[in-house]
Amino acid sequence: MELSLNELLCTPQGDVEREEILNSWSWLTNDLPVLFTAMGDVFVQADDATVSLLDVTAGELILVAKNGEEFQALLTDVDFLTEKLYAEAVAKYRKIGKRLNAGKCYGYKQPLVFGGDEKAHNLKIYNIEDYLSLMGDIHEKIKDLPEQSEVEIDLS
Repeated sequence: MELSLNELLCTPQGDVEREEILNSWSWLTNDLPVLFTAMGDVFVQADDATVSLLDVTAGELILVAKNGEEFQALLTDVDFLTEKLYAEAVAKYRKIGKRLNAGKCYGYKQPLVFGGDEKAHNLKIYNIEDYLSLMGDIHEKIKDLPEQSEVEIDLS
């Protein structure tokens, strides 16, 4: 299944301002969000024009481009789209009938960081603002914990 770039993206629909949508990630980045993916990740641009990927599953900020022009070029690169926008996963979810409405993204009922898997039974469609807030809060709480630490977090 071949997907368009728009099918790999998400556009927030809520009343939250673009500058505020990543408030729960302020412990990691204050960069401006420029593009939201269907998998809930966010490309952000810093004051120095660099573009990074906020990987909300891993809780990491990954530099992807030196500037906006280089980033635009990456958006035409099939390998980049497959790797960073999870094109194969999105295609798989769409194929089983899990299509996104405006402002929605894919996420996991049990986050991967807590041992969840990427299978359809663990898939959940979230409002992008809610998912970003949830994952930012989770990663902030666990960022300094040693691996295998036990934590209690309400995911409802």
